[in-house]
Amino acid sequence: MAAIGGKSHQHLLVSGSRRNQKARFVTTFSLLLSLSMSALMISGCGEVERVEPDGSSSSSTARTEANRPPAHGLRLIQLDHGTALPAKVSVTFKLETDTGVPVPNLPVDSFNLYENDNLISVESARRVTPQDGEFVFSTLLLLDFSGSVVFGSLDTIKSAAASFVENVLPPAATEQTSKSLALAIFDGRQNIVMISDYLTNPDQVKEFIFALDASTAQDPSTNLYGAAIEGIAAISAQVEQQRTLNPDILSAGALVLFTDGTDQAARTTKEAAIQAVEARPEDVSVMTIGLGSEINPQVLQQLGRDAFSQASELNELTETFSEVAQFVSDEADSFYKLDYCSPKRAGMENTLRIQAIQGDLTGELNVVFSAEGFSAGCKI
Repeated sequence: MAAIGGKSHQHLLVSGSRRNQKARFVTTFSLLLSLSMSALMISGCGEVERVEPDGSSSSSTARTEANRPPAHGLRLIQLDHGTALPAKVSVTFKLETDTGVPVPNLPVDSFNLYENDNLISVESARRVTPQDGEFVFSTLLLLDFSGSVVFGSLDTIKSAAASFVENVLPPAATEQTSKSLALAIFDGRQNIVMISDYLTNPDQVKEFIFALDASTAQDPSTNLYGAAIEGIAAISAQVEQQRTLNPDILSAGALVLFTDGTDQAARTTKEAAIQAVEARPEDVSVMTIGLGSEINPQVLQQLGRDAFSQASELNELTETFSEVAQFVSDEADSFYKLDYCSPKRAGMENTLRIQAIQGDLTGELNVVFSAEGFSAGCKI
């Protein structure tokens, strides 16, 4: 996928704030070291702008590394860990910079493993391979369908949304099914309207997009805050459902909300919407896209805590949607699954230290595991 690009008045803002992640302990079976991940090259990371904790942006046009606050390190955010006989240790984690930029596709030689501070030799069973069936990333694309959209820019927005889908989902001809996307709209009504289920085929999603017309909308007002709250609830439910259906699969997701204006319906408050964003599950990201001069960028930055992008003019919208799609793909592909064959044969409180290295940036994650009952027989 192409690197993030575009005109100077379009910019993607990335939040550096992150919540602490919870670890879940899972016991499974077999012994090997395999680092499995879906990933894209992070060719656009130098064009990402950070949103400071107060909601302000650190640069108006963060298109180069010089314009973006430099990262000082990497963060490995633990999501799960477990062991399985005869000697397998498993850890799933998300990798990002300390400014909140996802880091996908690091090769195996970018990770060092230490057990009780002793480096595990490269000869130990380890590899980096993308493995379908171990990870599912769901995206909810939520489009503003208020009066200004329906009667002013609908065709362009539909085309931009279609390009977003093409950039987020693999081509229909491929067999990769780790990513899915659903389409929803909001206007002045109390609830968002789901237009499609979560689909893996981009052509099917685009059919739903191009079938949208003025009759889909019923209330010309804009329930932006209510849409943010309900959108977060919807994507969170999808992530949890995927996890419940198959506890062995890592599940995560993102809400991408587009609007061309501000909240007019006043069905709920900005504070309630921001609270919903802050309280979202650790494996759900929220991103926003704004169009035109009637939006409130500061509010959209607060709602889009993981990323915010703005198009000043309608003819810039497709490029802006593509920009956010790149970030969504990198976000999805920054989840890793590490399986390795431990040389330990005893001890209930062994410490695994995972060190990630990307250029001058480093980060570490410590995981405590029991090796009681471990024995020989590890194979990849």
